Amino acid sequence: MGISDGGIRLTLRLPEDLRDQLLLSSRENIRSMNSEIITLLEQSLINRKKPHNLKEEQGNYSTQKTISDQFNRLKPEQQQLIAQLIGELI
Repeated sequence: MGISDGGIRLTLRLPEDLRDQLLLSSRENIRSMNSEIITLLEQSLINRKKPHNLKEEQGNYSTQKTISDQFNRLKPEQQQLIAQLIGELI
């Protein structure tokens, strides 16, 4: 995408190791570094908008169950203190 394509020119500072990774990735995908950066940004934004998949939901449930189990093993006084702290944060 050049200036004539309606794109904008952007100066960007990258850490050298990140630049090297982008260069390698662009060569592997037979794209210019500019096209590689655009593709990666687009993929990142698309993935961010996708709803969680079932595997992620199961992982979240597993984590919540572990936290709940640990909470239930606490003494009642400890549970009350944690509940108060959470209440103050909300």
